[in-house]
Amino acid sequence: MALFTKDFQSKILCLFLNDQSIFSKYFQIIESYFFENPLAKQIYELTADFYRKYKIIPDKISLIQECNNYFIGNANTEFTQTELVSYAENIYSIQIEDQKYIEDTLISFSKNQAFKSFILECSDNITGQGVSLDSLNKMRGKMDEVIRLGDSLNDIGHIYFDKEAIEERIKIRKAGMRSTAIPTGNPYLDFCLEGGLCKGELGILLAPANRGKTIGLVNFGVGAILSNYVVFHYYMEGRVGAIENRYDACLMRENIKLLNSKDDAVRKKMQEIYNTYHKHLIIKRLSYQKSTVLDIMNHIALVEKSLKIKPDLVLVDYGDVMSPAYGVYKEERHRQHAIFKELAFILAAEAQVAVWSGSQSNRASADKETVKDTDAGEDYGKIQISDITVTHSQTEEEIKCVPPRARYYLAKMRDGEKNKMIYLNMNLKNEMRIDWDMFLQAEKDPNGVEAFEASQKKIENLNISSGISKAIKGGRKLGGRTNFTSEINISESMQNQISLMLEQDKDDEFN
Repeated sequence: MALFTKDFQSKILCLFLNDQSIFSKYFQIIESYFFENPLAKQIYELTADFYRKYKIIPDKISLIQECNNYFIGNANTEFTQTELVSYAENIYSIQIEDQKYIEDTLISFSKNQAFKSFILECSDNITGQGVSLDSLNKMRGKMDEVIRLGDSLNDIGHIYFDKEAIEERIKIRKAGMRSTAIPTGNPYLDFCLEGGLCKGELGILLAPANRGKTIGLVNFGVGAILSNYVVFHYYMEGRVGAIENRYDACLMRENIKLLNSKDDAVRKKMQEIYNTYHKHLIIKRLSYQKSTVLDIMNHIALVEKSLKIKPDLVLVDYGDVMSPAYGVYKEERHRQHAIFKELAFILAAEAQVAVWSGSQSNRASADKETVKDTDAGEDYGKIQISDITVTHSQTEEEIKCVPPRARYYLAKMRDGEKNKMIYLNMNLKNEMRIDWDMFLQAEKDPNGVEAFEASQKKIENLNISSGISKAIKGGRKLGGRTNFTSEINISESMQNQISLMLEQDKDDEFN
Protein backbone atom coordinates (compact mmCIF):
# COMPACT_ATOMS: atom_id res chain seq x y z
CA MET A 1 0.00 0.00 0.00
CA ALA A 2 1.30 3.43 -0.97
CA LEU A 3 3.09 5.63 1.56
CA PHE A 4 1.64 9.15 1.74
CA THR A 5 4.25 11.57 3.06
CA LYS A 6 3.40 14.57 5.23
CA ASP A 7 4.25 16.90 2.32
CA PHE A 8 1.78 15.03 0.10
CA GLN A 9 -0.82 15.26 2.85
CA SER A 10 -0.29 19.02 2.90
CA LYS A 11 -1.06 19.10 -0.84
CA ILE A 12 -4.31 17.23 -0.17
CA LEU A 13 -5.22 19.81 2.45
CA CYS A 14 -4.37 22.62 0.03
CA LEU A 15 -6.62 21.05 -2.62
CA PHE A 16 -9.50 20.89 -0.14
CA LEU A 17 -9.09 24.55 0.88
CA ASN A 18 -9.07 25.70 -2.74
CA ASP A 19 -11.87 23.58 -4.19
CA GLN A 20 -15.11 23.21 -2.22
CA SER A 21 -16.58 20.70 -4.70
CA ILE A 22 -13.73 18.27 -4.03
CA PHE A 23 -13.87 18.86 -0.28
CA SER A 24 -17.64 18.26 -0.12
CA LYS A 25 -17.27 15.04 -2.14
CA TYR A 26 -14.61 13.48 0.10
CA PHE A 27 -15.65 15.10 3.37
CA GLN A 28 -17.85 12.09 4.23
CA ILE A 29 -14.98 9.58 4.17
CA ILE A 30 -11.88 11.50 5.30
CA GLU A 31 -11.24 11.77 9.03
CA SER A 32 -8.87 14.24 10.69
CA TYR A 33 -6.69 11.43 12.06
CA PHE A 34 -5.74 10.51 8.46
CA PHE A 35 -3.35 13.51 8.60
CA GLU A 36 -0.20 12.55 10.48
CA ASN A 37 1.07 16.10 11.00
CA PRO A 38 -0.72 17.51 14.10
CA LEU A 39 -0.89 20.92 12.42
CA ALA A 40 -2.55 19.46 9.30
CA LYS A 41 -4.92 17.45 11.48
CA GLN A 42 -6.00 20.61 13.34
CA ILE A 43 -6.45 22.62 10.14
CA TYR A 44 -8.67 19.87 8.71
CA GLU A 45 -10.77 19.76 11.91
CA LEU A 46 -11.26 23.54 11.85
CA THR A 47 -12.20 23.40 8.15
CA ALA A 48 -14.63 20.52 8.71
CA ASP A 49 -16.29 22.24 11.69
CA PHE A 50 -16.64 25.45 9.66
CA TYR A 51 -18.19 23.50 6.75
CA ARG A 52 -20.67 21.71 9.02
CA LYS A 53 -21.84 25.01 10.48
CA TYR A 54 -21.87 27.28 7.43
CA LYS A 55 -22.01 24.77 4.51
CA ILE A 56 -18.98 26.43 2.88
CA ILE A 57 -15.26 26.08 3.39
CA PRO A 58 -13.47 29.06 5.01
CA ASP A 59 -11.36 31.41 2.93
CA LYS A 60 -7.83 32.25 4.04
CA ILE A 61 -8.78 35.15 6.35
CA SER A 62 -11.58 33.18 8.06
CA LEU A 63 -9.39 30.11 8.52
CA ILE A 64 -6.61 32.14 10.17
CA GLN A 65 -9.21 33.73 12.45
CA GLU A 66 -10.44 30.22 13.38
CA CYS A 67 -6.83 29.24 14.14
CA ASN A 68 -6.54 32.15 16.54
CA ASN A 69 -9.93 31.37 18.09
CA TYR A 70 -8.84 27.79 18.68
CA PHE A 71 -6.37 28.89 21.35
CA ILE A 72 -9.04 30.60 23.42
CA GLY A 73 -9.40 28.09 26.23
CA ASN A 74 -6.97 25.59 24.67
CA ALA A 75 -3.68 26.10 26.51
CA ASN A 76 -2.39 22.51 26.32
CA THR A 77 -1.65 21.84 22.65
CA GLU A 78 1.11 20.09 20.70
CA PHE A 79 1.93 23.33 18.89
CA THR A 80 1.88 27.08 19.43
CA GLN A 81 -0.56 29.60 18.03
CA THR A 82 2.18 31.02 15.83
CA GLU A 83 2.98 27.56 14.40
CA LEU A 84 -0.67 26.85 13.54
CA VAL A 85 -1.26 30.23 11.88
CA SER A 86 2.03 29.98 9.97
CA TYR A 87 1.13 26.46 8.75
CA ALA A 88 -2.29 27.69 7.55
CA GLU A 89 -0.70 30.53 5.61
CA ASN A 90 1.84 28.16 4.04
CA ILE A 91 -0.90 25.77 2.93
CA TYR A 92 -2.35 28.48 0.68
CA SER A 93 1.07 29.12 -0.88
CA ILE A 94 1.48 25.52 -2.12
CA GLN A 95 1.44 25.27 -5.91
CA ILE A 96 -0.65 22.37 -7.24
CA GLU A 97 0.06 21.39 -10.82
CA ASP A 98 -1.06 17.75 -10.54
CA GLN A 99 -4.57 18.25 -9.17
CA LYS A 100 -6.07 15.34 -11.15
CA TYR A 101 -3.43 12.97 -9.77
CA ILE A 102 -4.05 14.07 -6.18
CA GLU A 103 -7.81 13.67 -6.56
CA ASP A 104 -7.37 10.21 -8.08
CA THR A 105 -5.36 9.12 -5.03
CA LEU A 106 -7.77 10.41 -2.37
CA ILE A 107 -9.62 7.09 -1.96
CA SER A 108 -6.31 5.21 -1.79
CA PHE A 109 -5.13 7.74 0.80
CA SER A 110 -8.28 7.21 2.86
CA LYS A 111 -8.04 3.40 2.74
CA ASN A 112 -4.33 3.53 3.56
CA GLN A 113 -4.74 5.74 6.61
CA ALA A 114 -7.83 3.90 7.83
CA PHE A 115 -6.02 0.56 7.49
CA LYS A 116 -3.06 1.82 9.51
CA SER A 117 -5.47 2.88 12.24
CA PHE A 118 -7.18 -0.51 12.03
CA ILE A 119 -3.87 -2.33 12.56
CA LEU A 120 -3.13 -0.25 15.65
CA GLU A 121 -6.63 -0.90 16.99
CA CYS A 122 -6.15 -4.65 16.49
CA SER A 123 -2.92 -4.51 18.49
CA ASP A 124 -4.68 -2.69 21.33
CA ASN A 125 -7.36 -5.41 21.48
CA ILE A 126 -4.88 -8.27 21.85
CA THR A 127 -4.23 -9.13 25.48
CA GLY A 128 -2.46 -11.93 27.27
CA GLN A 129 -5.72 -13.90 27.14
CA GLY A 130 -6.08 -13.42 23.37
CA VAL A 131 -8.94 -11.58 21.67
CA SER A 132 -12.49 -11.48 23.06
CA LEU A 133 -15.43 -12.38 20.83
CA ASP A 134 -16.82 -8.86 21.03
CA SER A 135 -13.47 -7.39 20.03
CA LEU A 136 -13.14 -9.88 17.17
CA ASN A 137 -16.56 -9.01 15.76
CA LYS A 138 -15.80 -5.31 16.08
CA MET A 139 -12.46 -5.73 14.27
CA ARG A 140 -14.03 -7.79 11.48
CA GLY A 141 -16.66 -5.11 10.94
CA LYS A 142 -14.01 -2.38 11.02
CA MET A 143 -11.92 -4.22 8.43
CA ASP A 144 -14.91 -4.49 6.11
CA GLU A 145 -15.53 -0.74 6.53
CA VAL A 146 -11.93 -0.07 5.50
CA ILE A 147 -12.27 -2.27 2.41
CA ARG A 148 -15.50 -0.57 1.34
CA LEU A 149 -14.41 2.97 2.22
CA GLY A 150 -15.15 5.39 -0.62
CA ASP A 151 -16.63 2.74 -2.94
CA SER A 152 -19.87 4.70 -3.32
CA LEU A 153 -18.27 8.07 -4.12
CA ASN A 154 -17.94 7.38 -7.84
CA ASP A 155 -21.53 6.17 -8.14
CA ILE A 156 -23.31 9.14 -9.72
CA GLY A 157 -26.70 7.44 -9.57
CA HIS A 158 -29.23 7.05 -12.40
CA ILE A 159 -29.40 9.70 -15.10
CA TYR A 160 -33.18 9.87 -15.32
CA PHE A 161 -33.57 11.40 -18.81
CA ASP A 162 -30.82 9.33 -20.42
CA LYS A 163 -32.23 7.44 -23.41
CA GLU A 164 -30.74 4.13 -22.32
CA ALA A 165 -32.10 4.62 -18.79
CA ILE A 166 -35.59 5.32 -20.17
CA GLU A 167 -35.50 2.19 -22.33
CA GLU A 168 -34.30 0.12 -19.38
CA ARG A 169 -37.22 1.33 -17.24
CA ILE A 170 -39.70 0.49 -20.00
CA LYS A 171 -38.13 -2.95 -20.40
CA ILE A 172 -38.39 -3.63 -16.65
CA ARG A 173 -42.03 -2.51 -16.54
CA LYS A 174 -42.95 -4.73 -19.49
CA ALA A 175 -41.29 -7.70 -17.80
CA GLY A 176 -43.14 -6.85 -14.58
CA MET A 177 -42.03 -4.77 -11.63
CA ARG A 178 -41.54 -7.98 -9.66
CA SER A 179 -40.06 -9.98 -12.53
CA THR A 180 -37.16 -11.15 -10.32
CA ALA A 181 -39.54 -12.62 -7.75
CA ILE A 182 -38.61 -16.10 -6.51
CA PRO A 183 -41.67 -18.23 -5.65
CA THR A 184 -42.20 -19.69 -2.19
CA GLY A 185 -43.96 -22.70 -3.70
CA ASN A 186 -47.24 -21.81 -1.97
CA PRO A 187 -49.42 -20.67 -4.90
CA TYR A 188 -51.72 -18.39 -2.92
CA LEU A 189 -48.90 -16.80 -0.93
CA ASP A 190 -47.04 -16.22 -4.20
CA PHE A 191 -50.21 -14.71 -5.67
CA CYS A 192 -50.41 -12.30 -2.72
CA LEU A 193 -46.69 -11.52 -3.07
CA GLU A 194 -47.10 -10.92 -6.81
CA GLY A 195 -44.75 -13.78 -7.61
CA GLY A 196 -42.68 -14.20 -4.47
CA LEU A 197 -39.70 -12.45 -2.91
CA CYS A 198 -37.60 -10.36 -5.31
CA LYS A 199 -33.83 -10.27 -5.50
CA GLY A 200 -32.57 -7.43 -3.33
CA GLU A 201 -35.43 -7.85 -0.83
CA LEU A 202 -35.44 -9.10 2.76
CA GLY A 203 -38.39 -11.21 3.84
CA ILE A 204 -39.04 -12.17 7.47
CA LEU A 205 -40.99 -15.25 8.54
CA LEU A 206 -42.14 -14.36 12.05
CA ALA A 207 -43.53 -16.96 14.45
CA PRO A 208 -43.50 -18.01 18.12
CA ALA A 209 -40.99 -20.63 19.27
CA ASN A 210 -41.48 -24.16 17.92
CA ARG A 211 -44.18 -23.23 15.44
CA GLY A 212 -42.49 -24.20 12.19
CA LYS A 213 -40.18 -21.36 11.12
CA THR A 214 -37.48 -23.82 10.01
CA ILE A 215 -39.92 -26.01 8.08
CA GLY A 216 -41.40 -22.88 6.55
CA LEU A 217 -37.99 -21.86 5.26
CA VAL A 218 -37.35 -25.39 3.98
CA ASN A 219 -40.63 -25.22 2.07
CA PHE A 220 -39.64 -21.83 0.63
CA GLY A 221 -36.37 -23.44 -0.45
CA VAL A 222 -38.19 -26.32 -2.14
CA GLY A 223 -40.51 -23.84 -3.89
CA ALA A 224 -37.49 -22.00 -5.29
CA ILE A 225 -35.69 -25.21 -6.34
CA LEU A 226 -38.77 -26.47 -8.20
CA SER A 227 -38.93 -23.09 -9.96
CA ASN A 228 -35.36 -23.47 -11.20
CA TYR A 229 -33.44 -21.28 -8.72
CA VAL A 230 -30.23 -21.85 -6.74
CA VAL A 231 -30.74 -21.85 -2.97
CA PHE A 232 -28.21 -21.39 -0.14
CA HIS A 233 -29.61 -22.42 3.26
CA TYR A 234 -27.77 -21.32 6.42
CA TYR A 235 -28.73 -22.65 9.83
CA MET A 236 -27.36 -22.23 13.34
CA GLU A 237 -29.43 -24.61 15.44
CA GLY A 238 -29.92 -28.37 15.37
CA ARG A 239 -27.65 -31.27 14.56
CA VAL A 240 -25.70 -31.66 11.34
CA GLY A 241 -27.82 -33.36 8.68
CA ALA A 242 -31.19 -32.38 10.14
CA ILE A 243 -31.86 -29.78 7.45
CA GLU A 244 -30.85 -32.20 4.68
CA ASN A 245 -33.30 -34.80 6.04
CA ARG A 246 -36.09 -32.23 6.09
CA TYR A 247 -35.43 -31.33 2.46
CA ASP A 248 -35.49 -35.04 1.56
CA ALA A 249 -38.84 -35.51 3.31
CA CYS A 250 -40.26 -32.32 1.81
CA LEU A 251 -39.21 -33.15 -1.76
CA MET A 252 -40.34 -36.75 -1.42
CA ARG A 253 -43.60 -35.82 0.32
CA GLU A 254 -42.75 -38.61 2.71
CA ASN A 255 -42.74 -39.19 6.44
CA ILE A 256 -39.22 -38.32 7.58
CA LYS A 257 -39.16 -41.42 9.79
CA LEU A 258 -39.74 -43.67 6.78
CA LEU A 259 -36.89 -42.34 4.65
CA ASN A 260 -34.55 -45.12 5.82
CA SER A 261 -36.78 -47.67 4.11
CA LYS A 262 -36.86 -45.78 0.80
CA ASP A 263 -33.22 -45.36 -0.14
CA ASP A 264 -33.71 -46.18 -3.83
CA ALA A 265 -36.71 -43.86 -4.11
CA VAL A 266 -34.71 -41.04 -2.53
CA ARG A 267 -31.79 -41.57 -4.93
CA LYS A 268 -34.14 -41.63 -7.91
CA LYS A 269 -36.05 -38.52 -6.86
CA MET A 270 -32.93 -36.46 -6.15
CA GLN A 271 -31.44 -37.45 -9.52
CA GLU A 272 -34.70 -36.61 -11.33
CA ILE A 273 -34.86 -33.19 -9.75
CA TYR A 274 -31.24 -32.37 -10.52
CA ASN A 275 -31.48 -33.67 -14.10
CA THR A 276 -34.56 -31.51 -14.62
CA TYR A 277 -33.24 -28.22 -13.26
CA HIS A 278 -29.44 -28.55 -13.00
CA LYS A 279 -29.65 -26.20 -10.03
CA HIS A 280 -28.12 -26.55 -6.61
CA LEU A 281 -29.01 -26.42 -2.94
CA ILE A 282 -26.08 -25.53 -0.68
CA ILE A 283 -26.65 -26.10 3.04
CA LYS A 284 -24.18 -24.60 5.49
CA ARG A 285 -24.08 -24.56 9.28
CA LEU A 286 -22.91 -21.34 10.95
CA SER A 287 -21.81 -20.75 14.53
CA TYR A 288 -24.61 -19.91 16.96
CA GLN A 289 -24.46 -16.22 18.04
CA LYS A 290 -20.99 -15.89 16.53
CA SER A 291 -21.52 -15.80 12.76
CA THR A 292 -22.19 -12.54 10.96
CA VAL A 293 -23.43 -11.45 7.55
CA LEU A 294 -19.75 -11.28 6.56
CA ASP A 295 -19.47 -15.05 7.09
CA ILE A 296 -22.34 -15.54 4.67
CA MET A 297 -20.81 -13.16 2.13
CA ASN A 298 -17.45 -14.91 2.43
CA HIS A 299 -19.06 -18.33 2.00
CA ILE A 300 -20.97 -17.15 -1.08
CA ALA A 301 -17.68 -15.89 -2.55
CA LEU A 302 -15.96 -19.19 -1.72
CA VAL A 303 -18.66 -21.30 -3.40
CA GLU A 304 -18.71 -19.03 -6.43
CA LYS A 305 -14.94 -19.28 -6.78
CA SER A 306 -14.65 -23.04 -6.23
CA LEU A 307 -17.89 -24.34 -7.76
CA LYS A 308 -19.00 -21.45 -10.01
CA ILE A 309 -22.35 -21.39 -8.21
CA LYS A 310 -24.15 -18.21 -7.09
CA PRO A 311 -27.36 -18.15 -5.04
CA ASP A 312 -30.64 -16.66 -6.17
CA LEU A 313 -32.27 -17.21 -2.78
CA VAL A 314 -30.57 -17.17 0.64
CA LEU A 315 -32.37 -18.66 3.65
CA VAL A 316 -31.14 -17.70 7.11
CA ASP A 317 -32.40 -19.87 9.98
CA TYR A 318 -32.45 -17.58 11.75
CA GLY A 319 -31.29 -13.95 11.95
CA ASP A 320 -32.04 -13.50 15.66
CA VAL A 321 -29.18 -15.81 16.67
CA MET A 322 -26.54 -14.21 14.48
CA SER A 323 -24.06 -11.56 15.60
CA PRO A 324 -23.76 -8.02 14.18
CA ALA A 325 -20.76 -7.53 11.91
CA TYR A 326 -20.40 -3.89 12.91
CA GLY A 327 -20.20 -2.80 16.51
CA VAL A 328 -21.10 -4.30 19.88
CA TYR A 329 -24.51 -3.65 21.41
CA LYS A 330 -25.56 -4.00 25.03
CA GLU A 331 -29.32 -4.07 24.40
CA GLU A 332 -30.86 -7.02 22.58
CA ARG A 333 -33.17 -4.85 20.49
CA HIS A 334 -30.21 -2.84 19.19
CA ARG A 335 -28.31 -6.04 18.43
CA GLN A 336 -31.18 -7.53 16.44
CA HIS A 337 -31.84 -4.27 14.63
CA ALA A 338 -28.20 -4.23 13.48
CA ILE A 339 -28.33 -7.86 12.31
CA PHE A 340 -31.42 -7.44 10.14
CA LYS A 341 -30.15 -4.14 8.82
CA GLU A 342 -27.04 -5.94 7.59
CA LEU A 343 -29.12 -8.78 6.10
CA ALA A 344 -31.18 -6.21 4.17
CA PHE A 345 -28.58 -3.66 3.09
CA ILE A 346 -25.45 -5.79 2.73
CA LEU A 347 -26.59 -9.31 1.88
CA ALA A 348 -29.85 -8.74 -0.03
CA ALA A 349 -29.19 -5.34 -1.62
CA GLU A 350 -25.48 -5.55 -2.41
CA ALA A 351 -25.29 -9.25 -3.30
CA GLN A 352 -28.61 -8.93 -5.19
CA VAL A 353 -30.16 -12.06 -3.78
CA ALA A 354 -33.56 -12.66 -2.20
CA VAL A 355 -33.20 -13.26 1.55
CA TRP A 356 -35.75 -14.99 3.79
CA SER A 357 -34.93 -15.08 7.49
CA GLY A 358 -36.86 -16.67 10.30
CA SER A 359 -37.42 -14.55 13.41
CA GLN A 360 -39.01 -15.33 16.74
CA SER A 361 -42.01 -13.34 17.93
CA ASN A 362 -42.50 -12.48 21.59
CA ARG A 363 -43.75 -15.00 24.17
CA ALA A 364 -47.22 -13.49 24.41
CA SER A 365 -47.82 -14.16 20.70
CA ALA A 366 -47.89 -17.93 21.32
CA ASP A 367 -51.37 -17.54 22.82
CA LYS A 368 -52.71 -15.23 20.12
CA GLU A 369 -54.99 -16.39 17.34
CA THR A 370 -53.04 -14.39 14.77
CA VAL A 371 -49.45 -13.24 15.16
CA LYS A 372 -48.99 -9.66 13.92
CA ASP A 373 -45.92 -7.67 12.98
CA THR A 374 -46.29 -5.81 16.28
CA ASP A 375 -45.50 -9.11 18.03
CA ALA A 376 -41.88 -8.97 16.87
CA GLY A 377 -39.61 -10.05 19.70
CA GLU A 378 -36.97 -7.68 21.03
CA ASP A 379 -36.95 -5.27 18.12
CA TYR A 380 -39.76 -3.94 15.92
CA GLY A 381 -37.09 -2.16 13.87
CA LYS A 382 -36.36 -5.38 11.98
CA ILE A 383 -39.96 -5.30 10.67
CA GLN A 384 -39.47 -1.74 9.48
CA ILE A 385 -36.30 -2.80 7.67
CA SER A 386 -37.90 -5.79 5.95
CA ASP A 387 -39.55 -5.55 2.54
CA ILE A 388 -41.98 -8.37 3.33
CA THR A 389 -43.08 -9.81 6.67
CA VAL A 390 -45.12 -13.01 6.85
CA THR A 391 -46.29 -14.28 10.24
CA HIS A 392 -47.07 -17.90 11.06
CA SER A 393 -49.99 -18.62 13.40
CA GLN A 394 -51.51 -21.83 14.76
CA THR A 395 -54.10 -22.19 17.53
CA GLU A 396 -54.65 -25.27 19.70
CA GLU A 397 -57.81 -26.05 17.71
CA GLU A 398 -55.88 -25.90 14.44
CA ILE A 399 -53.22 -28.24 15.83
CA LYS A 400 -55.92 -30.83 16.63
CA CYS A 401 -57.35 -30.80 13.09
CA VAL A 402 -56.61 -33.71 10.76
CA PRO A 403 -54.41 -32.78 9.05
CA PRO A 404 -53.28 -29.95 11.33
CA ARG A 405 -54.00 -26.46 10.06
CA ALA A 406 -52.14 -23.16 10.34
CA ARG A 407 -52.10 -19.73 8.71
CA TYR A 408 -49.70 -17.32 7.10
CA TYR A 409 -50.56 -13.65 7.55
CA LEU A 410 -49.05 -11.11 5.15
CA ALA A 411 -48.29 -8.42 7.73
CA LYS A 412 -46.14 -6.22 5.50
CA MET A 413 -45.42 -5.82 1.81
CA ARG A 414 -43.54 -2.67 0.93
CA ASP A 415 -44.70 -2.53 -2.70
CA GLY A 416 -48.05 -4.29 -2.49
CA GLU A 417 -51.18 -5.05 -0.49
CA LYS A 418 -50.86 -6.45 3.02
CA ASN A 419 -53.19 -7.83 5.73
CA LYS A 420 -53.96 -11.00 3.79
CA MET A 421 -54.51 -14.43 5.35
CA ILE A 422 -53.31 -17.65 3.73
CA TYR A 423 -54.80 -20.88 5.11
CA LEU A 424 -52.53 -23.91 5.38
CA ASN A 425 -52.38 -27.65 5.93
CA MET A 426 -49.35 -28.39 8.06
CA ASN A 427 -48.47 -31.86 9.33
CA LEU A 428 -44.86 -31.42 10.35
CA LYS A 429 -44.69 -34.85 11.99
CA ASN A 430 -45.05 -36.49 8.62
CA GLU A 431 -44.21 -34.92 5.28
CA MET A 432 -42.51 -31.71 6.42
CA ARG A 433 -44.80 -29.96 3.96
CA ILE A 434 -46.79 -26.77 4.44
CA ASP A 435 -49.48 -26.72 1.74
CA TRP A 436 -52.14 -24.22 0.80
CA ASP A 437 -55.62 -25.23 1.98
CA MET A 438 -57.52 -24.11 -1.10
CA PHE A 439 -60.91 -25.27 0.17
CA LEU A 440 -60.68 -23.49 3.51
CA GLN A 441 -59.36 -20.41 1.70
CA ALA A 442 -62.42 -20.45 -0.56
CA GLU A 443 -64.66 -20.70 2.50
CA LYS A 444 -62.94 -17.94 4.45
CA ASP A 445 -61.86 -15.68 1.58
CA PRO A 446 -64.08 -16.24 -1.49
CA ASN A 447 -63.15 -12.93 -3.10
CA GLY A 448 -59.45 -13.66 -2.78
CA VAL A 449 -59.80 -17.12 -4.31
CA GLU A 450 -61.92 -15.67 -7.11
CA ALA A 451 -59.13 -13.20 -7.92
CA PHE A 452 -56.56 -16.00 -7.71
CA GLU A 453 -58.56 -18.20 -10.11
CA ALA A 454 -58.95 -15.29 -12.52
CA SER A 455 -55.17 -14.87 -12.58
CA GLN A 456 -54.76 -18.58 -13.32
CA LYS A 457 -57.27 -18.42 -16.17
CA LYS A 458 -55.19 -15.73 -17.82
CA ILE A 459 -52.37 -18.25 -17.91
CA GLU A 460 -54.58 -21.06 -19.16
CA ASN A 461 -56.18 -18.91 -21.86
CA LEU A 462 -52.91 -17.81 -23.43
CA ASN A 463 -52.64 -18.89 -27.04
CA ILE A 464 -49.94 -21.53 -26.72
CA SER A 465 -49.60 -24.79 -28.60
CA SER A 466 -50.79 -28.14 -27.37
CA GLY A 467 -47.19 -28.98 -26.51
CA ILE A 468 -47.73 -27.15 -23.24
CA SER A 469 -50.27 -29.68 -21.99
CA LYS A 470 -47.83 -32.43 -22.79
CA ALA A 471 -45.15 -30.63 -20.79
CA ILE A 472 -47.56 -30.14 -17.89
CA LYS A 473 -48.48 -33.80 -17.95
CA GLY A 474 -44.82 -34.73 -17.81
CA GLY A 475 -44.33 -32.23 -15.00
CA ARG A 476 -47.03 -33.91 -12.95
CA LYS A 477 -45.19 -37.18 -13.18
CA LEU A 478 -42.03 -35.50 -12.01
CA GLY A 479 -43.90 -33.96 -9.11
CA GLY A 480 -42.79 -30.49 -10.14
CA ARG A 481 -41.72 -28.23 -12.95
CA THR A 482 -40.38 -29.81 -16.13
CA ASN A 483 -38.11 -28.41 -18.83
CA PHE A 484 -40.69 -26.69 -20.98
CA THR A 485 -38.12 -25.22 -23.33
CA SER A 486 -37.54 -28.66 -24.80
CA GLU A 487 -41.24 -28.86 -25.68
CA ILE A 488 -42.18 -25.31 -26.59
CA ASN A 489 -40.65 -21.85 -26.57
CA ILE A 490 -42.28 -19.99 -23.67
CA SER A 491 -40.89 -17.50 -21.21
CA GLU A 492 -39.29 -18.45 -17.92
CA SER A 493 -41.88 -16.40 -16.03
CA MET A 494 -44.60 -18.51 -17.69
CA GLN A 495 -42.74 -21.68 -16.72
CA ASN A 496 -42.60 -20.49 -13.11
CA GLN A 497 -46.32 -19.75 -12.99
CA ILE A 498 -47.21 -23.13 -14.47
CA SER A 499 -44.93 -24.73 -11.90
CA LEU A 500 -47.09 -23.33 -9.13
CA MET A 501 -50.07 -25.08 -10.67
CA LEU A 502 -48.12 -28.31 -10.91
CA GLU A 503 -47.09 -28.15 -7.26
CA GLN A 504 -50.78 -28.17 -6.28
CA ASP A 505 -51.72 -30.91 -8.73
CA LYS A 506 -49.33 -33.74 -7.96
CA ASP A 507 -50.98 -37.17 -8.14
CA ASP A 508 -50.34 -40.10 -5.87
CA GLU A 509 -47.56 -41.36 -8.15
CA PHE A 510 -45.28 -38.75 -6.52
CA ASN A 511 -45.15 -40.92 -3.39
